[in-house]
Amino acid sequence: MCFSAAASFTAAGVTSAAGIVSLARVQARWQAPLAAVPLVFAAQQALEGAVWLTLPSRRADAFALAFVVVAEVVWPAVAPLVAVLHEKSPVRRRIIWTLWAVGLAVAAYLASAIVARPPAPAIVGHHIAYVGQDAQPWPVVAGYVAATAGAMLVSSRRVVAALGAVVAAGYVASSWFAAQAFLSVWCFFAAIGSLTILVYFLARPRSSPSPA
Repeated sequence: MCFSAAASFTAAGVTSAAGIVSLARVQARWQAPLAAVPLVFAAQQALEGAVWLTLPSRRADAFALAFVVVAEVVWPAVAPLVAVLHEKSPVRRRIIWTLWAVGLAVAAYLASAIVARPPAPAIVGHHIAYVGQDAQPWPVVAGYVAATAGAMLVSSRRVVAALGAVVAAGYVASSWFAAQAFLSVWCFFAAIGSLTILVYFLARPRSSPSPA
């Protein structure tokens, strides 16, 4: 994240704990992807912590590449699937599936951009900038936001919509930073959504496996 290796690893520890507890309270297989989201956020934060510790060696480039792939390729392809598994409304499901198709297109575009110009991490001020990951064309940005935050905000399930709201708030907060530092800052804010998921599973009665 934009502060230090300690901040990244602390966030990784907190989100890992949230994911482990959430998974332990899963009662049906369709709940597992949502419960596992904090673990993906934890992996991202750990990867960025590793970038902090290994700069300026080549190992930092490898950790940065993994971080960017998860942020730019995995999330837009996976976030709508997490949302649709918790959705019962046919209309909302169709919208989410449409946003999933958008997410796949965005993920493919960004993957090609990463191959063409791999990220080069650098410490700029108090954050990590991923040089080479410049601002994308607005249709790509809009598609990314729609697939990651929008697909969840469409959901009628409060926990999924709340996670989408946290992710969207992270976009707004991160927009104040330079484009190259956006991923670092946004992923930290998005990781806070793990606490939303944890609260949901802690509050959910163990005897009720149906979506709510």
